[in-house]
Amino acid sequence: MGTLINVVAIVIGSTLGLVFHASLSQRILSTVMQAVAIFVMFIGLQMTFSADFTAISRFFIIDGILVVLVCLVVGAIIGSLLDLESRLDVLGRAIEAKFSHSSGDQQAGSGLFAKGFVVASLLFCVGPMAVVGAISDALLGDVTTLSTKAVLDGVASIALASTLGVGVLFSAAAVLLYQGAITLLASVLQSVLSDPVIQVMQGVGGLLVFGIGINLLGVAKVRVGDLLPALFVVFVLIAVRAVAFSVVPV
Repeated sequence: MGTLINVVAIVIGSTLGLVFHASLSQRILSTVMQAVAIFVMFIGLQMTFSADFTAISRFFIIDGILVVLVCLVVGAIIGSLLDLESRLDVLGRAIEAKFSHSSGDQQAGSGLFAKGFVVASLLFCVGPMAVVGAISDALLGDVTTLSTKAVLDGVASIALASTLGVGVLFSAAAVLLYQGAITLLASVLQSVLSDPVIQVMQGVGGLLVFGIGINLLGVAKVRVGDLLPALFVVFVLIAVRAVAFSVVPV
């Protein structure tokens, strides 16, 4: 239920953004995008600083900040080898081609659709709220986290759709598939989703969201798509920890 609320909020927000686009000047849209980018960066930092690094340190027996760094570095290597950023862009362009062919959209070939789809999908899916919220919805029937995320995503989609176009609307499908899959797998993953794991994912996810904010400002290009595996490297660290403790009990 929580994921459906989130999807509806994105659809409504994107629709409003597309409607308001015609009545807003480029200067206003640019300023709005900068405001959203700054807010996204703030949310990312808030997510990271809210992580309990003390709990992470106790669990992994090393500084919690270093655990987050390891996840980012290993995730960056994996993502770069898999070229996830480019694959996401190709996916967006494929949807763009299909949509423009069926509707005669004049944005075909501009790449704006793909950019809107990729940027919005990363923004709406990369944060730990998506993971934690989907798990809480599945195991506890608690939609509070996803409802809060829906409000944030809905507001952000208004600004994103008004500047990046209809691609933002299609990101709702990515959210449905991503969060829906996590919800379905939540019962299987329950045994490894301990509090330290969630804290690491929150720390890493917050930094990725911050990177998205940098991209939205246009001051640099952070390959957030290639960094996505960093969210799941923590499970590898848990396996390594388990092996180490079995060899040298602590």
